[in-house]
Amino acid sequence: MEKNAGDDSSLVMLVPTESAKDKLLSKHPESMFEDFKVQVGITFSRQILEELNLTEFDTIAIFANQDITEEDADAESLMTLLHIHNLLEDKKKKPSVVIEIEEAQNTEALAYVNVDDFLVSHILISKIMTQIAENRFAHQVIQELVSDTGPEFYLRRANSYIKSKENLPLMAYKEAALAKNQVMVGYKLEQHPVILNPDFTETIPFGPKDRIVVVS
Repeated sequence: MEKNAGDDSSLVMLVPTESAKDKLLSKHPESMFEDFKVQVGITFSRQILEELNLTEFDTIAIFANQDITEEDADAESLMTLLHIHNLLEDKKKKPSVVIEIEEAQNTEALAYVNVDDFLVSHILISKIMTQIAENRFAHQVIQELVSDTGPEFYLRRANSYIKSKENLPLMAYKEAALAKNQVMVGYKLEQHPVILNPDFTETIPFGPKDRIVVVS
């Protein structure tokens, strides 16, 4: 979960067990956790989620539990999503929610809750393998993007890059992102799916809850 998306953003990761926390801390450099809090708790517990005060976050990402079966992992993730949906239902400020699903057939359940985007692990992996098969040079790019120390994708509020009441072309936001050493690759309007590789000459009327997708 990401709080105050922007240059001064901070992250909170909720993991189910102490062993999962120890595993995470041992696999990544200590410097990674300077603005990164790892908290232990049952991820699909309504009580635990209530204590996190979800409205303080800008983005919530639900990742599949890799230590159990795919079906059980999806059940946990969907239970977490339902609790989040119920807790935020009557709130004015709602974070963007992204969920990872292991089995494609379980995506049908997402029609009953508000979710900004989702990914199906196996389909994503298949698409990556296809890209590499078609262009072997893509391997280096993908390896850099998915490595522990490589760049990451973020959904940032558009108005944190340009504060203007005028409608500007996407190129203006792309240049504003470059000024922060970030690369804009898309955008997301409220209640709409993520758009990647847009026409940067296009003019988009961004609202206060709309976001751009950057690699940083």
